[in-house]
Amino acid sequence: MKGLFGRTVVARVLCTCLALMAAAVCAAAGTPTESASIVRTSAWDIGDPTAACASSADEAKPVFGGRMWWETTLVSYPSTAQAVAAAAPPSSRSDLESVERVLISSVPGIAQVLPEPTELADARPAGRRLVGLADPTWRELDGRSSLERRLLRLRSSSAVVVDQEAGRLLYAKNPDSVMSIASITKLMTAMVVIDSGVPLEATLTIEPADVDTLKGSSSRLKVGTRLTRSEMLKLMLMSSENRAAAALARANPQGRQAFVDAMNEKARALGMDDTRFLDPTGLNPKNRSTAYDLALMVNAGYQYPLIRNYSTSIEHSVELPGRYRRELEFHNTNGLVASRRWDIGLSKTGYISEAGRCLVLQATIAAKPVIIVLLDSFGQFSRIADANRIKRWIEGLESAPASTRRM
Repeated sequence: MKGLFGRTVVARVLCTCLALMAAAVCAAAGTPTESASIVRTSAWDIGDPTAACASSADEAKPVFGGRMWWETTLVSYPSTAQAVAAAAPPSSRSDLESVERVLISSVPGIAQVLPEPTELADARPAGRRLVGLADPTWRELDGRSSLERRLLRLRSSSAVVVDQEAGRLLYAKNPDSVMSIASITKLMTAMVVIDSGVPLEATLTIEPADVDTLKGSSSRLKVGTRLTRSEMLKLMLMSSENRAAAALARANPQGRQAFVDAMNEKARALGMDDTRFLDPTGLNPKNRSTAYDLALMVNAGYQYPLIRNYSTSIEHSVELPGRYRRELEFHNTNGLVASRRWDIGLSKTGYISEAGRCLVLQATIAAKPVIIVLLDSFGQFSRIADANRIKRWIEGLESAPASTRRM
């Protein structure tokens, strides 16, 4: 016991000596101590997506209830940053000067530059095109440095950001992953309804066949509700009403199955090679696609003025018939359409347990029309937080001096 105690004391003395020597070396090198000012600390909590929205040291103090991991902490180490930049080869100094230094370790003075990410593999035919755009090779990442892309970290499992005007891919994360897309399906449903040329002012009735028996989801449109096809279309796009989508497909003159077949034919015509639809609502988890394919679908949907109008409406009221007439007010499932900070031209949300939280939209950001696809985002607000991250990222890229970019 005494020998063990003695060895413990000796070990502690050695550790203390080493720590003092390290502190002396750091002081001589001009490296800051633990009192260095923290620029930003952020955390990602799988259980609470709002924690990922923190943008300053004061905001980044959430209480975590689920699994979590910490992002790197950005700190201001001017002398260390200068040393790293001076030691870097000339070809990489422009990248070093355009980003903040990152403290990878908790030990002061160990500053490293974020590693270069692996470029996305392109296994698709080179002739793939975004419908409606002028000859874009859109799946090739644009000329921005990979360091700039590294600064955008999203919680969605799959995502793409496309410059719609130039037809260029700005960002991609697992873009080829085939996954359930939930109510994003309804964008295709809307296009097929409009393409069919059926009268939009014709009255449709919610019938028992339109009730969801697969997931048991609820609806405010009771059996017997009568609305015009146009109102059904609006409630489907704006509020993601499943019974409205089911009624629109059932009322197709050729029948429901012919309607679903038309959805798949439309997907093939758009070049959505990895997409398959089995129902018009998105409640079937076997409705599957990729972020690449959905970018094509969003761009195609944007060509329909009615889809742009209905999908971005903030609210809509319908009068229900009966002994006591009353109005039901429906709201958009994407709260960003009501934000003054966003200029959204098309929007659609989606959710089932197999698909996670999904969001697709077209928006003008920094005077640039872009398409954003976010799939399988864990947490109720993560897709909204990811959209805001992308907006800030694009605004930052467009406002950055040209000398800091590698084009």
